Parts: sequence; C-alpha cells; structure tokens
Amino acid sequence: QSAMHVRTRRTALLCMRVRIRPTAFLRIGALAGLLRSVGGFRLTDDGLVRGRAPNWTDAHSLRTRMAMLLEELRERVLGLVPRRYVVASYDFGNSARLWGPDGVRLELHGHQDQVVGVAFFPSSGDRLLTWSADGTAIAWDVRTGAALRTFRHTGPLQSAQVLRRGRVVGCGGHGCTVWNADSGEQLREFRMPHCRGMEVFPGSDRIIIWGEPDAVVFDVVTGQRICGIAYTRSEGVMTVATSPDGDTVVVGATGEDVFVWSVEICAPIQQLKLSEWPEELKVIGGESLATFSMDGALVLWNMSSGAKLHTLIPPSPTDAGFVYGGVEALPGQRLVSFNFDEAMVWNATSGERIHRFTGPTTSVGGIGVAPGGAALAICGNGGIGLWDVGTGAMLHRGLGAHDRRAGYDPCGVAVGLAAVGSSLGLGPAVPW
Repeated sequence: QSAMHVRTRRTALLCMRVRIRPTAFLRIGALAGLLRSVGGFRLTDDGLVRGRAPNWTDAHSLRTRMAMLLEELRERVLGLVPRRYVVASYDFGNSARLWGPDGVRLELHGHQDQVVGVAFFPSSGDRLLTWSADGTAIAWDVRTGAALRTFRHTGPLQSAQVLRRGRVVGCGGHGCTVWNADSGEQLREFRMPHCRGMEVFPGSDRIIIWGEPDAVVFDVVTGQRICGIAYTRSEGVMTVATSPDGDTVVVGATGEDVFVWSVEICAPIQQLKLSEWPEELKVIGGESLATFSMDGALVLWNMSSGAKLHTLIPPSPTDAGFVYGGVEALPGQRLVSFNFDEAMVWNATSGERIHRFTGPTTSVGGIGVAPGGAALAICGNGGIGLWDVGTGAMLHRGLGAHDRRAGYDPCGVAVGLAAVGSSLGLGPAVPW
C-alpha cells in the first residue's frame, strides 16, 4: 500500500509540474503499457528501451497480431469510449438492412435481384458493400443509406470482397472483376468457367478463384496467374481456405478428400480424409485447419503434418449430408462454428469450448464477426442477436425478428465498427 501511495503521489506531482490532466496521463500510461506488451519495451531512466519480446506462439500471422494489437489499443488507450457496432443483414430479398438500437434504421434499396452478401469496408465503419444476383455490387454510405458507387459484373455475383489498396473484387458467372473502390473503374478481369467463388489471401494481393473443374491463384495487381490447381472430379472445387502467409491453400471438392497445396511449388503437400464432403474450410492461426463437413463434423487438423488434432463436434449419424453450418477464424487461436441450432466459440489449441450461443435465434442461418473478433452477430428465425465474444454476454437481441418466417430461412449478417460521430451504432447496452 505504501509503494502504491508513493507512485500515486509521484504521478500527481508530475501532472502538476508539466500541467498534464490526470486523464491524459492515464492514456499515456496505457500507451506505455501497450508498447511494453507489444514489443517488450519498458520505460527506464535512460528512456524507452526494448526488453524481451513477448511470446507470439498463439498468433502466427501478422494480420492476427495487428487485429489483437488494435483491439488492445482500443481498450487501453481509448477505453473510456465504448465500442459501437453497426450490423448489416440480408435474407435473399432485393434489399439489405442496417440496424440500430431502435430497430431498422436504414433499408438499402438498389438491387434488382436477390442480395447474396454484405461486407463492411475494413478501413472504416462508414461504408458497406452489398452484392446481388443481378450482377451488381453497391457501396453504401452507412450514415445516410445513400448509394455511393455501383460496380457492374458480366454475370450474377456469388461472392465479393473489399481488397487492400482500394480495390473491390466480385465473382460469379464466368469469372471475376476487379474495380477501383473509389472511382468504380474496372481494373482487371479474370476468366473462370462456371465460377463458384473466390477467396482472398489475407495481407497479400493474391486471390484464388474456383469453379468447374479447377482453381487458380492470381495476383490482382499484376494479373499474373501464379498457380493452377487441377481437380479430376467432374463436379469441380466446392470450397477453399487460404493461409495468412499467402503460400498455402486448402481445396475441397465432392468426396471426402481435402488437399493442402503449396502455392510456391504449385503442388499438393498433404491429403486429409474427412468423414463426409467438406462444406467449409478455414485456416486458424496459420498452422491449423478447421473442416466442417456435411454430416456436421467439426475437426481441427495440423496442415503441415496432416495429423488430426481435435474432433470438436463428432459426425451426426442421422443427418449425414444434410447439416448446414460453417466456421470462422477468430484472433488468438480461436474459432467460431455454427449449425442449425447454435453457435460456439472454441479454443483451437486445447479443443475446449469457450462459449455457446443460443437464442434469440433458432435455425441459425449465418454469422458475422466484428473487426478484431470482439463481437459476434448471429441471424436466424428469431432475428439477429449480438454477443460479446470475450465474455459470452448478449449485447442486443431480437433485431429484425418481425421479418423472419417459420421454418429454416437462410440469411447473412456482417458486423462493423460504427464510424466516429455516427448516430447509427449498437453499443454494449442492456439487452432489449
């Protein structure tokens, strides 16, 4: 107690001497603490010096590290300002919705066919991208609901993403188109017969496009074809996962076999045998792979050795081939999975379940993870719920419940950080 009293007194005297407000000094202290935790820095009489670097064994990628650091910076330096989230959703009608604390705040009309995806621009919380079967993707102003830019593709869009360097990519029909996100100018086009989807390599300019029967890795800046992945099955590639280092891609098709490919040598390096056809694949932390099969099985693998690490959910003996669900990666060697009934957060290292989310949604149709992985939105027949991933506490519930119909309804949801000064946002308030 005496030592704490001395430190507190010294802090107060220093604030008085240099005329710094105590709240500002607390923020400076928080920043110093962040530097210490990030790079092993510490404050001494000789200034800021670097000590022993922290152990980053649980964060294998730069992207994961940066997400964790930004979250810590937000908590420790801007901790007095609570997070505010904005939620976007769609249920395969011709419009998308933005949600605020009092229900539907903005309804986005502009597509002539079903909306099949939504995503927030990662650089800020004030723009949203939607894409549709009508072959267009639209960038929206989250504050006003105004359409900022329309991107036109040659066929129905099945997937789209916001890339780094101010680019947007959309895929479907017979290939993918890359646009300038600000001007809408078409920058490049990649051809792929019967294009089914696309995935971005995090932190790089590479994308992989897949269809029937092959998958191809391209550089979106140069247009260079980097690697072609041939698949002998007539149905072609069904699902793909990419690694943060840009050199590993995991490919699954009809059948129980999943192949891990090295992009550098353009050859398979591992073959995994699942219990059923793969529905979704996701790289966790750079070394592990999560596979979700059509029999409901969720399994963690070591990509380098091909060894099975954990069976998080065993296959269903009664619903083989009929279980809808998926999996997403979270920072810090965690993942979130969902199926018809619930969503769960897992520790990828130990295989332990951390949280289980049920209600207000039933027949879960989709999930969305906030930037940094701090919050999770789940949509289903009971509407949309928003949870705190760290504590498992429900932040908001019942969003859009009046729009859901009985029985299973597919839906999609995305979570963004509300722009500074925006009146649209969901904070950590008492559940409705």
